[in-house]
Amino acid sequence: MEKNYKNVSSFEIQSKQELILDIDEHQQKEHRHDKSIDTENNKKASDFQCLMISIKLFFGLSYLSIPNTFSLGGVIGGTVMLTVVVCLNLITMMQVLSVGNQHPGVKSYSELGYKVFGKRGKVLVDLCICITQLSCCIAYQYFTASSIDFILCQASNNNHCYGNRLFLILIMIPVIFLSFLSSYKALSYLSIPSVIIAVMGIITIFSYSIDKIKTNEQEPFEDIQWFNLSAVLGRVGIAMHIFSGNPSILNIQSEARNKKRYPTLLKLGVLFLLILYSLYGTVSYIAYREKTQPIFIMSMVPMDKFIYFVFLCFAFNSMTSYPVQILTAFQIVEKLELYQNIHAPYHLKRYLSRTLIIISVTCISLIVPNFTDFLNISGSVGATFSCFVIPQLLYMSQYKETIKLYEKIGCIMLLLIGISGSVFSIHFTINRIIHGDNH
Repeated sequence: MEKNYKNVSSFEIQSKQELILDIDEHQQKEHRHDKSIDTENNKKASDFQCLMISIKLFFGLSYLSIPNTFSLGGVIGGTVMLTVVVCLNLITMMQVLSVGNQHPGVKSYSELGYKVFGKRGKVLVDLCICITQLSCCIAYQYFTASSIDFILCQASNNNHCYGNRLFLILIMIPVIFLSFLSSYKALSYLSIPSVIIAVMGIITIFSYSIDKIKTNEQEPFEDIQWFNLSAVLGRVGIAMHIFSGNPSILNIQSEARNKKRYPTLLKLGVLFLLILYSLYGTVSYIAYREKTQPIFIMSMVPMDKFIYFVFLCFAFNSMTSYPVQILTAFQIVEKLELYQNIHAPYHLKRYLSRTLIIISVTCISLIVPNFTDFLNISGSVGATFSCFVIPQLLYMSQYKETIKLYEKIGCIMLLLIGISGSVFSIHFTINRIIHGDNH
């Protein structure tokens, strides 16, 4: 009897020990799971980082030509055109995010094109994205090089004017290293200071413009252009170029910690830019009027040291926009079958391919004739298809079974508005080039 009691006690103790071990193992698994979730979340971008990188997408270079656009289209015309383009682009961005939500796991515009259109449709989407993003990079590199040359030339009383081609080649070196950053979270650390610098630069321009309005001999609203329909339609490409980063919004959302909150952050960023650009365009144009240059800051002559510093800040913002825009194109190229079939070490292959793309972009930059006209044409062609046409096709194809008649009519109208605006804008720009009008 005593022996049986000892056996039972021994069994109970062993069972309790096994139970304790099972509980400890379960707790350790839960701890490892929680730790992996925390680690994964740390790799994701915070709300603030997502907001900054989204603003950075639309804070490229077009803002430098907004005062000139207002001088051509008028104060009312420029404001209306900017507001309409911003609202239409916001609609198309929400459409893309909506379609993306129907395909969990999709992390890019390119992948979404494949899911909705198939392999052939993906090729068209990829082509439009690459044209749009690379044209932006050409503009960024061109502006940065022209800015450095202009500053040196002005500061040295025209003794050191080398032309922008030298600086286009020199700028290629830091751009190559910046473009090795491989995530939008990493790029957000570049975006945050550059956005702050650009906003402070615009505030400085506000201050100088208001001072100029006060000291102008003309009345504040004398000889002001209020509305020019032809110029408004002709400069749609500039406004469209602001949103040439649209194809990257799915990539950013995929890296967000809180994906459901990203559409709200995107709306806040776009609203902020609409208000800022409208005020900036109006005040700057009223201050400088017919002297408003295609790159507005070049209107602010004679320049003091502080304006030179602001100019350099804009150049820095431009150069740091380059890797943000081109990353989407890199990701498309690096998923191509041809790229995958190249047998080489992973990092070496990536660095060499990215370097080759940047060298190609630089070569095209060397033959760009005029900054503003290039922005207008590239915005009219690339941005129109990637930001207007493709989102409508995606939306109608995804929801073809449930789409309502009024939604379908709205999508078709957006298609027609985008294409007709693009055609008119290109025609307007080509006419200006033919007649030698660079202002």
